[in-house]
Amino acid sequence: MSDFDTIRETLVRISPIPDWSVNERAEEALVALSRVQAASEQTEKALADPERVARLFHESYERLAPQFAYRTRQASAVPFDDVPENNRNLMIAAAGEVCKELTVLRDKDTR
Repeated sequence: MSDFDTIRETLVRISPIPDWSVNERAEEALVALSRVQAASEQTEKALADPERVARLFHESYERLAPQFAYRTRQASAVPFDDVPENNRNLMIAAAGEVCKELTVLRDKDTR
């Protein structure tokens, strides 16, 4: 049983208390926990998929560049799939190293 399931069972067990605000708070906590669990699952998937991280970084970088008065190279200011292959492969490799390091850091923190 996961930590999420244990917390959910505890909240469900206390939720029949007749005080409406307690029931409402328990429900809000369950929704929040569900969101946290979903975000955690998405993070785990992203850490296992360097191309997804590289794509996200590229799209964010290109979108944010004008806000910093920066103009990216014309060859790379295109959708990720249209970035020159060598550049795209480099971004995926760099994202792979970042994903590995984040996984190591996460595992250290959970010990």
